[in-house]
Amino acid sequence: MNFYNETISIQPVIITWLLAIIFILSLIALFINRPVSLYNGMLLIPSTGLLILAISLTALHFRWYPILGVLLTIFIVVFVLIAILSYLSGILLLWNAAIVWRHEQHSIANSLTLVIGSYLILSPLLLGVLRTILPSMLFRFLTDIEGMIFFYLMMWLLCYGLSFFIYRFIKPKYDKEYLIVLGAGLLNGDQISPLLKRRVQRGLDFANEQYAQTGVYPYVVMSGGQGGDEKIPESVAMTNYALSVGFPEQQLIVEDQSKTTVQNMQYSKQKLLEKGFDLTKGLFVTSDYHVFRAGIFAFDNGLHINGIGAHTRLYFLFNALIREFIAILARYKKTHIIMVIIFIILALLDVAFIPWFLKNYYI
Repeated sequence: MNFYNETISIQPVIITWLLAIIFILSLIALFINRPVSLYNGMLLIPSTGLLILAISLTALHFRWYPILGVLLTIFIVVFVLIAILSYLSGILLLWNAAIVWRHEQHSIANSLTLVIGSYLILSPLLLGVLRTILPSMLFRFLTDIEGMIFFYLMMWLLCYGLSFFIYRFIKPKYDKEYLIVLGAGLLNGDQISPLLKRRVQRGLDFANEQYAQTGVYPYVVMSGGQGGDEKIPESVAMTNYALSVGFPEQQLIVEDQSKTTVQNMQYSKQKLLEKGFDLTKGLFVTSDYHVFRAGIFAFDNGLHINGIGAHTRLYFLFNALIREFIAILARYKKTHIIMVIIFIILALLDVAFIPWFLKNYYI
């Protein structure tokens, strides 16, 4: 058979294009309705796959072989890059952990890349030891569960990463009545940290840009209460900084009771309702790694607004994103418990029922 003389019928091409369009339109509709949903990432996977398949089938039907060559080249390059990064992931995470510990506090929250990197490097050695000391069925049972949990977490991570990536495409318009700047811990109990300063400045920059384009300042809600080791509320320190750089005092609102991101949204919403703002004409400001999760809390509390992020140093970004991912995972405890039970059942079937079935019916 000569490949170059072969072609495919038009029916699968049309069907694949229709499926791709349906998934893409569903993704667009969901993104418009709730841009911070993890389902956006879930829908992006089949949407992209069907689109690539539709283009490939179209190229085959019309014998556009150069297009197929380009797609194949891209696929190979992406596959090789993923393989290299997967192989080196443990070393890269440990390298990042060393940099984070050099510049940040030695806390559990700042040790996530250290823990994960160590696991990726040491797990093959640990499995080798367990293989020699555990009964074969027990070892197979444990490795089955580990493999399924690892795959399950990777799928969640992929959906989170894609959802986070899509959310970054939102570009807010300069028509806001208010901004909510989310607080963070203070230095020496009364000074804003570099991270918090970047958040506040990002909000002030947007407000100044809107004023330059429209002549109207948005009100800026500085949101953050006083921690146990702080001398003043975070919002007061944030307000002091805004005044020090010349931002109009009459455009500032202080919310000084919140202790968490959820409370940032709840208490700021109360302030906005008291002053009669249109809740849909707003924007929140936080660090770029925190925007997606903060957006979830905003929607949960009836603030259907999007967010913008202040720049985070690259070396700290990976650790922060992992922390955000873990926090999002914690929102779905019941789902995880159910899945772990399913994994245990499947592992038991693999080590007990399947060998018994094969022994009695096929051997």
